[in-house]
Amino acid sequence: MKKIEAVIKPFKLDEAVTQIDAVTGVKDIDVLEAKDYTPGIKGPALFFGSDYRPEFLPRVKLEIIAEDDSVGKVIQAIQRSVLVGREADYSIEVKPIEQYIDIGSGEIFEVNLERPVDTVRARIERRASEPS
Repeated sequence: MKKIEAVIKPFKLDEAVTQIDAVTGVKDIDVLEAKDYTPGIKGPALFFGSDYRPEFLPRVKLEIIAEDDSVGKVIQAIQRSVLVGREADYSIEVKPIEQYIDIGSGEIFEVNLERPVDTVRARIERRASEPS
C-alpha cells in the first residue's frame, strides 16, 4: 500500500476527487487545507481574477491511501484533473505504508515490505530454471 500526497489548487478539488474516486484500489481520501510558498514566484499573481503579490498561496492537500497496483492510475487521475498549464500547478509525493488501520471497522492492513522483493526473486529463479 502507498500514501499519495498531492498539493493542488483549491478550485480543482471537486474534479480531482471525482477522478480519484473512479480508480479501483483507493482505500481512503483525506482533504486538508494548506498554504504553499514558492520562492521563485516574483511579481503579481492572478487569484480569483485579481492581481496580488503572493507570499503564501492557498492550496488543498489530498492524502490518498491506495493499493500498490493502483498508484499509477491515481497519479494519472490527479494529473488529468488538476493541470491548468501554469507553473506550480500541483505536486505529488508517493510514500510506502507499513500498516493501515481503519478505526471504524477495526480492519488492519499489514503490508509486507519483503514480499515484492521475494516475488521478483521467485520470478528470476523461475526463469533461470526454465529450459531455453
